[in-house]
Amino acid sequence: LPQMLLGTLPVYPVSVFPQTLVGALLTHDSDDPNLRTLSTMSTAGAAFAQAAASLIATYKITQMLETHGQQLAEPRIEHQQVAELSRRRAQHNQALKAVCQWNGPYMTLRRKVTICFATALVLICGIVLALDFVAARSFCLRDFAMTGDINASFQDGGLEGNVLNVILFPLGAVNLGLLTVALAVFGFHTWESRRLSKTLVTLPILE
Repeated sequence: LPQMLLGTLPVYPVSVFPQTLVGALLTHDSDDPNLRTLSTMSTAGAAFAQAAASLIATYKITQMLETHGQQLAEPRIEHQQVAELSRRRAQHNQALKAVCQWNGPYMTLRRKVTICFATALVLICGIVLALDFVAARSFCLRDFAMTGDINASFQDGGLEGNVLNVILFPLGAVNLGLLTVALAVFGFHTWESRRLSKTLVTLPILE
């Protein structure tokens, strides 16, 4: 555990700190040109740090594989549990694939209707949100900037002290309600698919 914590320390200077600084400066509404310049520089610095860290990590991983790839690929005693977990996961994925095949024996008419119903709701909600985004006047979600003041009035771009005021009634509430129903239906379908796949793992055809 100490080695794992020590290995994650470089994440803070190259990712956590720059991104936190960028977020703090973006939410600080000020007309100070120096602060605006600092905000732009911090954004560029954060992007550069992320890109540099990704390139260095990729280079080190490639170098390690080229130098010790054969040694790392050799089976070890501590890998047995991982190999067993991978075998069980492969069986589970095979069973889940069999359960989710559209024309398969486990995809009943009720399950097909469930998927189509949830998909239609998601598409409708997405279209409504897209129309709300391009409309001259919002009818689903109230306009609110990231640097806005929640306690400000609606006329000043705020939410009058209540974050739920970002939802416009009734269309906004209805649209979010339909999206919630769609996600719940998808969740039920996922749960049912996993339940069926667990019953298939023990069948000889999947071993």
